[in-house]
Amino acid sequence: MPKLRIGCPAYKTDTSIGVGVTHLEFISQYGIPRIILPEEENVDIDALYLPGGLDVNPSSYGEIPGFKTSNTDVFKQFFFDKRLLSYVDRRIPIFGICAGLN
Repeated sequence: MPKLRIGCPAYKTDTSIGVGVTHLEFISQYGIPRIILPEEENVDIDALYLPGGLDVNPSSYGEIPGFKTSNTDVFKQFFFDKRLLSYVDRRIPIFGICAGLN
C-alpha cells in the first residue's frame, strides 16, 4: 500500500526552508512529508498537517486583537488566509496542532 503524501506548510528564506524536524519526524511515521512553500498553490497531497506556532491573527475570524494576543507568524497567517481553503474544499484530512487547529 502506498504511503500517504502529507503536506506541511513551511517558510522559505534565501538560504533555508523552515519547518521543525520534530514535525517532519512525526509526519514520517504516517506517510511521506511534502513541504508546502509560500509560492505553491494546490499541492497534490493526501492529507494536510498544520503545525502550531504563534497566534492566528484575530481579524481572520472577525475579532479584535486583545492584550494577550502575541505576534503572529506571518507565513502561517498567509497560508491560513490564502491557501487553506483550497485544501478544505478538496475534503482531504487536516490535522492541526495549537494555532493550526483554529
